[in-house]
Amino acid sequence: MPTGSPTFPQTTDTSHPLVLVVDDHPDMRALLTDCLEFWGYRSVPAANGREALEVLESGQPVSLILLDLMMPVMDGWTFRANQLRRPGLDKIPTAVLTAVPREQQRCCDLQVSHCLTKPLDLDVLENVVHELAPVGGSV
Repeated sequence: MPTGSPTFPQTTDTSHPLVLVVDDHPDMRALLTDCLEFWGYRSVPAANGREALEVLESGQPVSLILLDLMMPVMDGWTFRANQLRRPGLDKIPTAVLTAVPREQQRCCDLQVSHCLTKPLDLDVLENVVHELAPVGGSV
């Protein structure tokens, strides 16, 4: 098994907003990245909050974060706390995707734009993504 930090795809294409997809389930990351591509977005995956912070710190122009809460290594709560403490990164719109309905109330504490419950309604997700990171808008 390889050691060290994962390598994230770097891109200089800014014609489409870049969405950071943070979820520990590979199938969910694949579904979300496929949907985002279909909707006109680029995406970069992260399997946990630590990987997500590495993406943000790499300087990639992330327009939106889709964040799962329950993950190993670094959960969504810890990631969001770290994100909010970093100037510049704290302004990136974040939407929480959670499988735990009771977490909806606690999402207010995270200062997120939206809190969506899994299983996701893809039409609702698409509307949220377009609202927070419009295609053709400023990136």
